[in-house]
Amino acid sequence: MPQGDIDPLLTNAWSRRGTLRLNAWHDGDTFAAQRTGYETYAPLTLPSNKDWQHPDVGWGLVLPDAPGLDRDALERAEDAPEPIRSLLTARATRNTVAGGLAPVLRYDASLPAGKFRRYDPGVRPQTLDASAHGYGTGLGCIPRYLLIYGSPEVIPWHVQYNLSINRHVGRLDLTDPEGLGTYIEALLAGWPMAPANPARPLIWSARSSGDVMGALMQRAVGDRLDAVLGDDKDIEMHRYLNGEAAVGEALIKELGDLSPGLVVTTSHGNIDVHPEGLGLETLGSLIGSDNELAATADIVAAAPAGVIWYAHACASAGSDRPSTFSQLFEGDQAGGADLAALADHAGARVAPLPRALLGRKDPIRAFVGHVEPTFAWTLGDPDRMTVLPSTVVACLYTRLYQPGPPAPLGWALEDLHREGASFLAGRQDATHRSLGPPLYRKLAGHDRLSTVIIGDPVVALPKVV
Repeated sequence: MPQGDIDPLLTNAWSRRGTLRLNAWHDGDTFAAQRTGYETYAPLTLPSNKDWQHPDVGWGLVLPDAPGLDRDALERAEDAPEPIRSLLTARATRNTVAGGLAPVLRYDASLPAGKFRRYDPGVRPQTLDASAHGYGTGLGCIPRYLLIYGSPEVIPWHVQYNLSINRHVGRLDLTDPEGLGTYIEALLAGWPMAPANPARPLIWSARSSGDVMGALMQRAVGDRLDAVLGDDKDIEMHRYLNGEAAVGEALIKELGDLSPGLVVTTSHGNIDVHPEGLGLETLGSLIGSDNELAATADIVAAAPAGVIWYAHACASAGSDRPSTFSQLFEGDQAGGADLAALADHAGARVAPLPRALLGRKDPIRAFVGHVEPTFAWTLGDPDRMTVLPSTVVACLYTRLYQPGPPAPLGWALEDLHREGASFLAGRQDATHRSLGPPLYRKLAGHDRLSTVIIGDPVVALPKVV
């Protein structure tokens, strides 16, 4: 199909009824991209934003508000599970004021968007604005790296989206004490026994016959990542499965044979969730070129410990209620109705695959995926429908594999989230029901910002040796 004939509202969401295409929209008021406006005179030597251990960069935890706790308990995060409290103690920096713990921000839905409470010993509780307050672990600051602990029902996805505009944010939603404890132990130890080899990355780009959206994702991400990895002399070997070869069984086999340190998959993602939660176990499951679901249990069994996984597929990271795109598409129309049904039946949750991969006895480092669908339009130039240069490839290769100290995953994805904020910041001239640049900017902006990290944002690939 010629590029100019590509349906711009085709998505990478999938159900047994076929590929999802949204065909009606309306202009809704979506969350605004906010950029920090807080500036200071800089010292002679600025810390690198990759140095999350520096007190002027910092790492912190986001917890839900706990109104039943007294001040001392809030300061010590007594409502958090023991592994999380251990992480807070281990991540304290030299100017930490919270009684030897790393900073804790409390999300309270009654506060204005973007504001959090912080409790520190000896001072009044602070209400801080993530768009206005400076970076770091000191009083009056919000760390640049943040780990949300809690489900999207408790701390909504939009909190993570908004924080990602100017910070590096991950989420843990592990409630099983053993699984949570194992992940925190591996995180603090740096995955010393992990077999995942960053010099052997794996790419899997699924597209069935006539699958225009699958072909676009392959060209935008898979083909380009394959090209740069093939030119890198430090990459020992890599596998690229695409076309008919990109089926679930082949993915599972290569996970075991190759032991990749980085896995990048592009495909449709399953949204076949029905009333009473039927089908939740396959929410976001990757769809192979044979239009079959890649078996989550087999993937979990085969994936090497310590891998970083990027899955460009609808709902690969989870689902939301309501969908962000419910403000842009009519819920009673084809496509929009499917998204509304997914939101109603699945709710706000993390998908089964990342939860299982992070919660097993030999966890992966992190999973990066989408909460919403990607649109054909947002992969290309809206005027010429040519595939855009891939920020995803720049993040996952240029940044994640760069020489020097290990690059934290949150920092590596910075340009992707910044691009999302830039798209949304340029949408103020939107006209009602316009299929022009304003709607394109909204779709592209939400697409980037709903790409989320499941896991700690400071994890990094071990250096290629």
